[in-house]
Amino acid sequence: KQKTAYEIGVRLVGSEMCIRDRYNYFLTKLSLPPAFSIFCLVSSSVYCMNDAVDFKNDSRDEVNKLRPVASGLIGRAHAVTFSISLLLVGIVTSYILVSPVLTGIVCTYYLMNLLYSIYFKQVIQLGALLVSLGFVLRVYAGAFVISVEVSSWLVLVTFFTAMFISLMKIRQKCILKDSNAPGNAFFISYLSSAVNITAGLVMVLYCLWVILGQQLIQDQRMLISVPFVVYGIFRIIFLMYENQYMRDPTTLLFKDKPLLITFGLWLASCLVALYFNQVIGYLTV
Repeated sequence: KQKTAYEIGVRLVGSEMCIRDRYNYFLTKLSLPPAFSIFCLVSSSVYCMNDAVDFKNDSRDEVNKLRPVASGLIGRAHAVTFSISLLLVGIVTSYILVSPVLTGIVCTYYLMNLLYSIYFKQVIQLGALLVSLGFVLRVYAGAFVISVEVSSWLVLVTFFTAMFISLMKIRQKCILKDSNAPGNAFFISYLSSAVNITAGLVMVLYCLWVILGQQLIQDQRMLISVPFVVYGIFRIIFLMYENQYMRDPTTLLFKDKPLLITFGLWLASCLVALYFNQVIGYLTV
């Protein structure tokens, strides 16, 4: 009888834990669409505010002068009002539907981007730093919503990848301004060196993440993805120098066929590494 009572107790506790886990899983899935929509709203708010703050420079730019605020289609006051409205909707929605923690992340993200638009855009090192931290905040927000612990390796790879792309875009803007302006040649050379350094850091950190940071995979199968990452970075740098006067080199990521093929192969290699045992088990049945 004691044994039977003990077994019943164990089963009841197990059932309660199972129900709780399923409930938490349901809540996590339910929070994903609002969280995604919230970041879309806040990102749009940031872009509106940036256009309102930077309208003078945009009006002198060949492409940016066509933006609504720079072209005079929308007034600065209207852009600022719309930006604040989007931000308030995002804050209230995140607080009510998701969590105050996400609200804090959203407010920090907006404040960082506001500081970038107002001042730090002119200070290259700090500007690139803020942009990179913005992507890190997105990682933390996503991990919080799906209740996953963030790996420090993932944070580092995200940070330096964002900095690599940010510095590359700043370099191209400097070239388009006037590469013959006094001091600009030195600036471009400096940015080229910074791009190369961050590219090297991304490759090293990715390798360390694959070797040391993969807790789910103990036999280092993720190493098969390393060659694709290395080739992809080398290809991006090559395209950056080949297309010196291209306005936004990141568009090549979606137009260059070798890069697209490399990304597909990288994704396939990651899936093979992650689900290798399941695939082998399915084939051997």
